[in-house]
Amino acid sequence: MTVVRLAARLSEDWHADAVAADRAGFDFVLADDDPDRAARPEPLTLLAALAGATRDVGLVAAVSTDFTEPYEVARQLASLDHLSGGRAGWLARWDLFRPGDFRRGTAAQGGAERAARFVGAAWTLLDAWHGDEVVADRARGVHVTRPDVGAFRHRDADFDITGQFNVPRSPQGRPVLFVPAGAGPHVTPLADVVLGDRPHPLAFAPLRVDLAAAGGPAAVAARLVERVAAGECAGFVLDPHGGCGVAEFAAQVVPLLPERARSPHGTLRARLGLPPLPFTALHTGR
Repeated sequence: MTVVRLAARLSEDWHADAVAADRAGFDFVLADDDPDRAARPEPLTLLAALAGATRDVGLVAAVSTDFTEPYEVARQLASLDHLSGGRAGWLARWDLFRPGDFRRGTAAQGGAERAARFVGAAWTLLDAWHGDEVVADRARGVHVTRPDVGAFRHRDADFDITGQFNVPRSPQGRPVLFVPAGAGPHVTPLADVVLGDRPHPLAFAPLRVDLAAAGGPAAVAARLVERVAAGECAGFVLDPHGGCGVAEFAAQVVPLLPERARSPHGTLRARLGLPPLPFTALHTGR
């Protein structure tokens, strides 16, 4: 049986989109940070709010590696993973804003190489907790196992940071890492998921469709199955802007796709079929 994975970009009606995707069994929703679209909330803040309105769907935020810092991003992603019960994902982007949008100039535009080092620094921070440090023993007045919990040291060509990371290890250890197709040799090997129709075990191709113009829901469902069966991608990210919305797609197309077993209340890693990351694996690579 051909399994068609589904995801959706959030439109301006983000709450309705997220709830519809959650109920229809989508793997994740994506909150992008498009500077050309007005009146859009910051992705991580939006997804933190949606964590309480959804149960199973993954929550993926586009976060720039050019205009943020690893400590800030790692802390926000770990917090989202805690709030959502292990459903956080990170779309690493280094092309979200133009240099003139901020006062950091072109020096901040390190491209994919800097993005890879940024991800490495963030992983160092997230790996600073083993997962067993919080004991919360009120009788002894002990909260954590040792005073230096969360200690880290990271140094590379872009980042030289040391200190203590103050968010305990989250359910996934690290968020699922997404990168855009064509990210290049520096970032793509780090990715769990690729957004685009490129060769990758978990590639999600973009999908914008007008059901009437495409021959109706049955024709659309059949075409999606054909593309996955042909190995073009593992699934699709529905873009509701200018085409079929998430609720309409969920109601008319999803029932026509082959059903697949889903583990309820699991992490995003488990939902995507990725192996868990126990602490011992975090320091030995993927």
